[in-house]
Amino acid sequence: MRTLVVLGILVGAAGGAAVAAAVGADGAVPADLGAPPLCEASAVLRAPWAPARVIVADNEVDDRLFLFDLVDGRLVGQRPLGLPGRKERAHDVEALAWLGNTLAVVGSHSPGKDGAPRPKRARIAWYARGPADELRRAGGIEGTAALREATRGRDACLAALFVAPPPPLAADVCAAIAAASGAINIEGALALTPPAAPAAAPRLWLGLRAPLADGRAILLRLADPPRAFRFDAAALIDLGARGVRDLAVDDTQLYVIAGGAGDDGPRSRLVRVPRGALQPGALLRPGDAGLPVPDHAEGVLPLGPGEVLVVIDVDDCRTPARQLRVALP
Repeated sequence: MRTLVVLGILVGAAGGAAVAAAVGADGAVPADLGAPPLCEASAVLRAPWAPARVIVADNEVDDRLFLFDLVDGRLVGQRPLGLPGRKERAHDVEALAWLGNTLAVVGSHSPGKDGAPRPKRARIAWYARGPADELRRAGGIEGTAALREATRGRDACLAALFVAPPPPLAADVCAAIAAASGAINIEGALALTPPAAPAAAPRLWLGLRAPLADGRAILLRLADPPRAFRFDAAALIDLGARGVRDLAVDDTQLYVIAGGAGDDGPRSRLVRVPRGALQPGALLRPGDAGLPVPDHAEGVLPLGPGEVLVVIDVDDCRTPARQLRVALP
């Protein structure tokens, strides 16, 4: 077994403690990365037009993403990647995914601390890549109305959130959402081509941190074409009473950062399942308990055999962000 290595973006004294806990026996230490306003790293994604470029989101920054170069295993050269369309932007960005030439910027859809809906969070904004690698508005969808309808009970939730007839596991999902008064928290997204149709366009799956359905995390596939906050497939994954903090995929594996569904909960883990296991109606169970990662890990990027990049939100801008190289077993 190789030494565990976590590549992370960390901030502040609390982040330093998390890094120390994750450093492997090879003595890897964190290096500085970036500068404010990037502080609360919440998602990470490779740029499809240039594999050596990596995009990072911050859940407190709504008007831009951050572009880095990946050089010798380190992220360098932070620069802004602007998000046009002030009125259409997603707030509290927790997930990113590419569907062909379209970037999905996913808000958490979570309510405020007072429990009231936050419509700006309940958005998935679409952006197209321009000729100079800039992003251009390409529409979006909002989930506020559907989630409000879901508070009326399971049947209302099924009608509001799912196609007809509802897919397998939709009733389990709606029972959980209705019990949570319609409150959800989306923190993961990935684009995946259906296994039965490898030539088809990729589809967007969303991973929920909360609520859990009978203790299992919820995965939802946006209906095609993606013009409304409605789903045509669901799956559940047993993460040991944890929710999804991020999703990523490579040629063979699906990666999940699993963390507590609330501020208090079980410690975070990085788990993997075969890529082809995520299908409509699937009940996924990882083959092992996974690997420990810092509790505020919110994004994972596969780098190649035996390596990932994990970005970590530590809610502190007093020190530079950091990155830590290590290796996966």
